[in-house]
Amino acid sequence: MDDDEIRRRIRDKLATGDLPRQHAVRTWAGFGTGQTCGACDDVIQTDTVELEAEGADQKFHFYHSRCYMLLAQERNRGSPISGPRCDEEG
Repeated sequence: MDDDEIRRRIRDKLATGDLPRQHAVRTWAGFGTGQTCGACDDVIQTDTVELEAEGADQKFHFYHSRCYMLLAQERNRGSPISGPRCDEEG
């Protein structure tokens, strides 16, 4: 799967709340444990790097290292959120 498709999935999941908007409180990295990646939905194989991220809500999410990097970039881009933007009067 290419980066554009993963980014699209990430944006969709951020919009629906299936991925947390907040950055992780803690992360760990190691070899994959067969978990499903929260970003691309593929299994994280035992021969690849897996990131385990603990959110502020104490939920754990698992990602391929590449998917985690793309998720961080999409969060920093400011995926659309509800409510007024800073440049709106109101």
